[in-house]
Amino acid sequence: MGSADNTDRSNAYVVPFCITNVVLEKIEGSERVKFTRRTAGQSGEAHLLKNVDDKESHYEADVVQPEDAAAAIQEALAESGREEVLFYIHGWKNSCRDSVNKCVAMNNMELDPKKKFLVLPVFWAAGWEDLMYRDERRVAAPEAGKDFRVLYNTMAYALKDSTVKKSLICHSMGNFVLRIFAQGHDDLNGDTKNPPVFEDIFMVAADVRWDLFNEEFNQGHTEEVDTNEKKENLKHSGYTDGGHKIVNLAKNKVHVLYNTGDKALLARQVWHSKGGSKVSAIGRCAGYAMDKLHPDFKDKVVFHHCNYMTSFYPGHSYYPMKLAMQYYENPNPNNEKEKAWIFFK
Repeated sequence: MGSADNTDRSNAYVVPFCITNVVLEKIEGSERVKFTRRTAGQSGEAHLLKNVDDKESHYEADVVQPEDAAAAIQEALAESGREEVLFYIHGWKNSCRDSVNKCVAMNNMELDPKKKFLVLPVFWAAGWEDLMYRDERRVAAPEAGKDFRVLYNTMAYALKDSTVKKSLICHSMGNFVLRIFAQGHDDLNGDTKNPPVFEDIFMVAADVRWDLFNEEFNQGHTEEVDTNEKKENLKHSGYTDGGHKIVNLAKNKVHVLYNTGDKALLARQVWHSKGGSKVSAIGRCAGYAMDKLHPDFKDKVVFHHCNYMTSFYPGHSYYPMKLAMQYYENPNPNNEKEKAWIFFK
């Protein structure tokens, strides 16, 4: 997997496997491809990649066919000495470099006992055209969810007989990508209920509606969408039973990690208080949801108040910290019900 410290930005930064929908470019005279280290402004088709090298100006990697995914992941686990994969879906405006470096840091983190997870990134293309925090919701996040759904269904078919165990971290708007992925996940067996895809799902500082797992929202309620944002690729926002769709993806539990002191989610909520997606986010306001949890989720959706994980402003990006990693490795939800100030239904 390569070695790295937290200061050197060189070819030592290597990711053994990743999923992405950023645009890939062919390298003349080579079977490898390259892609940007920055925030990708355009999306292409979703791809599986391995042996991702940091060339300082760009990344280079080998394309993996879905039928070869199991072998590639097994090889990465064997080389790292880890037992399970923890995929990481980033949030708003993250660069590819930031996602790679975060995964490297989490993989190199000293933990006691020994880590079981190999953290692998999922990059989704995000543009800079709209600084109103809406372009991802209109274009990038829906496209990413759709692309990863198609790709993962193919990869899951290849992995269905594999012993590889996979869990998932979604940070901030990465949980919006998860919502879209969950809405259209195809059942490999043709049943009406989706088979579990992941062992556990960790929704960290989730920028999705606070009542996503509540009884009312999962009994035929249709989510309202800002009239200015009613576009073809936002139809997922009106889907019912969104919580059920996510819960069905987890074999064990869905962990909602929230922080009432999350200033980034508060800022987004206040920014859109006169229009747009003004509904409070569960990553800050989970305390209001805990009493209204759908009965079906009683033993599946758990809550963990994370204010102890971060003491600095804005209290939003605590997902790669040591205390968070310890939770992923050995989850023990505190189910503390803390209610944030300034709450919009």
